[in-house]
Amino acid sequence: MNSDFRVVTCADSKFFHFLPALEKNVLRKTGRYPVIYDLGLSAKQRNSLRSEIISLAPPEGYNNNISGGAIRAHHKPDCLLDFIARFDQSGLYIDADVLMVDSLSANVFEGCDIAVTPRHPKELMAPDPFRNGRLNSGVVFFASNVRSVALMRQWRAICEAGVHTDQMALSDLLEPVDLSGPLGIAELGDASILKLDPRIYNDVSCKTGKLWHFKNAGRRFHKKRRWWAAVMWERLTPTGLAERAAQARSELP
Repeated sequence: MNSDFRVVTCADSKFFHFLPALEKNVLRKTGRYPVIYDLGLSAKQRNSLRSEIISLAPPEGYNNNISGGAIRAHHKPDCLLDFIARFDQSGLYIDADVLMVDSLSANVFEGCDIAVTPRHPKELMAPDPFRNGRLNSGVVFFASNVRSVALMRQWRAICEAGVHTDQMALSDLLEPVDLSGPLGIAELGDASILKLDPRIYNDVSCKTGKLWHFKNAGRRFHKKRRWWAAVMWERLTPTGLAERAAQARSELP
C-alpha cells in the first residue's frame, strides 16, 4: 500500500497533541508512518511517537502572530527542502491538524512539480478571504526534482525578506498562475503548478474531502472537539468517514 510519496508534517510542543492520532491515521491510509519535523518537542513527546522524527531549529519568530492573527509559520520551506535533500523523494506536506479521510493515489500529482489548493468556498465567505493569501498552505505536494527545489528556495527567500506568513509568501510566488482561476496544471517558468480542488484535497468544511483540515483546531476548542470526534470515528470505523465524504462529494454541484 506504500505510496510514491511520503507524508510530511511538523510540530512543536504546542501542537504535539495532534501527532499521536495523525501518525496512526497516516499509517492506516498510506502503509507508512509520516516523517515528522520536530520544531521543539520535549524528549518525552519524541519518545512517545513511532514516526521518523527529524529535529530542525525553526527560524526566529516562526510561531509569532502577524496582523490579523495569522501565524508566520515560515519554517515550512526549510522542512520541505531538508526532506528532499535527505530522502530524495516526493512528499505531501500536511498540517498537524489535517486528517487523511481516504487514501490518495500518486496519480493525483502526476506531471506537477508542486501542487497547492486555492481557498475553499467556505473560506471565501469570510469578509476578507485573501488577507493571508489566495491559497491554504495546510496541504502542499512537492516533487523531488530541481524545479521543485528552485521554487522552495524562492518561497524561503520571500519568507525571509519580510513578515510574510508562509502562506502569503507562497501565494505571492504563485500569483502568475492565477490561483483564483481554473483548477488543473499551470506553468510558471519551467515549473508545473497543479491547482487542486480544495473541497477534496484541503477540505476545511470537513465534509466532502479526502483530506479534512480542522483549521485553527490548535486555538479553538470547538474545532479541536470536531477533530477529536473525527479521529475516534476513523479509528473505530476506518472506512466510515471516507464513505460519508464520498457520498457528500457526489452531491457537489
